[in-house]
Amino acid sequence: MKKSIFKLFTVIGVALSVTGCFKVVETGQVGIRTTFTGKIESEELQQGFHLKILSDIKKFSVKQIPIDLSDLKPKASDNLRLQDFDVTVYYTINPAAVSDIYIKYQNSTIQSPDGVYYPAYQLIHNLARSAANDAVSKFPSMQLNEKRLELENNIMASLQRELDAAEKGVFTVDRVNVTNIITDPTVEQSIQKIADTENQKIIARNQLEIAKTQAEEYKIRSESITESILQDKQLDVLMKLATTENRVFVIPQDFKGIVNIGK
Repeated sequence: MKKSIFKLFTVIGVALSVTGCFKVVETGQVGIRTTFTGKIESEELQQGFHLKILSDIKKFSVKQIPIDLSDLKPKASDNLRLQDFDVTVYYTINPAAVSDIYIKYQNSTIQSPDGVYYPAYQLIHNLARSAANDAVSKFPSMQLNEKRLELENNIMASLQRELDAAEKGVFTVDRVNVTNIITDPTVEQSIQKIADTENQKIIARNQLEIAKTQAEEYKIRSESITESILQDKQLDVLMKLATTENRVFVIPQDFKGIVNIGK
């Protein structure tokens, strides 16, 4: 009798599994049950097998969820619009708040290609877009690439403030990655001109230093040659005077000229 009952339950369990009466909630997910009347239950279903007779169970991700914002064209502080600005925002949700958030933001929830739902995705997408535009507007176009880390931090801080204001303690902005910045073509041209000008300045400074060095070398060489020539000429004069008669020449120790003393 006991064996028969066990077999019966086994058959029923297999039948229910085959007919899709069970839903498996995996690691990094919670389940939200909706009854046949359309009511969303407030208690999240944890990892494991869950019976879904006369109800439906949606699986929600509580892992880190990426939001890709591509082809944005925000204006910088110089009022020039970027050609392209791409950024990825990663957020997580408090697993204990998924049901309440789903009830409140059903229209903002999306389903991923693998069938898992992302809670309040569209809401966060819109807030992240606004935060990105605002962050870019605080810098001139020519500084944006070198201010990438500061841009990421500003977007993260701004988005977290907005989410805390909407739902305190529910969402966490884990990180922000700015993946592409293309400024207005006129800015790119200006940056290139500045780079060319700086290169020309460096070349001019190098040439000036070379000229100075050459001038110093020439001066030293010239002074050395002049002293040598003067000494040779002085010796020549002394040799000639030594052959003359009735004259005495006194040559001081620090000889710099010729003193002629007649008899």
